[in-house]
Amino acid sequence: MPEGNGMDGMIGEPAVAQAGDVDIPTLARHHRLMFEEIWAKKGFPYTEENMQALSEEYIRKLREGFRAGDCRAWVVRTGDRIVASGAVSLVTYVPVPYDPSCRIAFVHSIYTEKEDRHRGYADGVVKAALQFCKGKGIHRVYLFASEDGRPVYVKNGFGPVDNTMLAFLK
Repeated sequence: MPEGNGMDGMIGEPAVAQAGDVDIPTLARHHRLMFEEIWAKKGFPYTEENMQALSEEYIRKLREGFRAGDCRAWVVRTGDRIVASGAVSLVTYVPVPYDPSCRIAFVHSIYTEKEDRHRGYADGVVKAALQFCKGKGIHRVYLFASEDGRPVYVKNGFGPVDNTMLAFLK
């Protein structure tokens, strides 16, 4: 990586920076836009009410997580605009034979504005998240990947897990 810019091969381009409380509204906007795009592609219905509730809860989660130190986020700015962002949440889970630690991480909410895609910004955010996890001694990092995001994650060492299932309880 070139010195000082945080972006893989992007000399003089915007750098990945740790997000702070002031960035939370944009992080929440990106989180919402990510779901709107994914759900529209899949034909899943959503309402303004659902998306507003999603945004409000994500803002609460980020505020609490930043304060507690179990959530970290990053942004990429061009000028005064945040063009990409993403986060990681640290959680506890069960130890497994290949990792006896109970500490794991979930990368989430990786998003790049449509007009700024394919410039390596999401890759830079993912790299920052993984570096943060390494620094915390975390070995297992999970995420849910959209089809569009999958190449970025594969490039950074992620692979599918064939034994994972999910249930939504009502």
